This record gives sequence, C-alpha cells and structure tokens, in this order.
Amino acid sequence: MAISRGYNVTNFHAVVNGMNGGYLTQFGPPTYEGDAIKQALGPDGVTKMMVGKPKIGDAKCSYNISEAGPLIDLMNQILKKNVTHFDAYVALGNQDYKIQRAISMLGCLPKELGFSKLDSKDGKKLFEVNLTFAVEDMKYEKGGDAIKSNLSNKAKSWLCAHFHPVG
Repeated sequence: MAISRGYNVTNFHAVVNGMNGGYLTQFGPPTYEGDAIKQALGPDGVTKMMVGKPKIGDAKCSYNISEAGPLIDLMNQILKKNVTHFDAYVALGNQDYKIQRAISMLGCLPKELGFSKLDSKDGKKLFEVNLTFAVEDMKYEKGGDAIKSNLSNKAKSWLCAHFHPVG
C-alpha cells in the first residue's frame, strides 16, 4: 500500500538547509509505504490488521541552474564526491505565491544526479539538473503564508541550445 500525494498547481519553491534554493521545474515527493501485518483469527472471528514499519521512498526534483543557490552548492558537493546529509523543504504555491501545502524532508542523501541533453535543435527547452535523493524522515504540512524568495526574476534561464561542446 503506497500513499503518494500529487501536486497540480504552479510553483514549487525549495529551501535547502534553511537557505532559499529557488524554484523547481519538477518535483516528485517521496512515497510512504507500510507493510500490512495480519494476525490470525481470534476467538471473536475477526482478522486484525496492523501496519508494519513504514518505508520512505526517494524524492525527485528538477531545476534550472540560473538562480538555484544552495542547489548549485549541493550539485558541486556531489560532483566533488563530498556528499553530506541535507534537510529540504518544498512548498507548493499557487499563482499568487501563497503556499497551498508543503513537505519537510529531513536527513536527505543524494542518490543520482543527471543533466539535460544538450542539443541546438531544442530551441527554448530549459537546461535542467535532475536530482534523486533518499529521505530519512518527512512531514506534510498545511499551507499558509506566501512564499518568501529573495531571488530576482532577471536572470536569464539556461537553455539546452546555449551550449557549445568542446573536446
């Protein structure tokens, strides 16, 4: 049995280790699963069922690196093979940047790092960094305040067509 919450609004905002991480282009929350434990029939003829130890799956996110801040630092740590645990908070905001719901993820450890394919034919496709990470503990939270971001919207997004391969 898996419990997974889907998001269908407009703005994913990330905070990594308490620092503003910018906006994500995609986010897949971790799954939360528990094994069903059944007890044999008792004298009352009722089967009792309990949930065993929960298992938390991996989270996945994608972001453009034009103004990613701590997400760039995290990417550099992975590339230098100097990986440490981090805490992440992802808020889901509507078109008015009001938080609808959020998820706090503690004890995260990167598992995979990937990059978009560079191709001059892609035109306006964003260059994205794809990150998959394991989550030790998580907590869903209700919405409330507006997203607080100190990032400007003046940085030009990196596109897949803006790169020239060398070598």
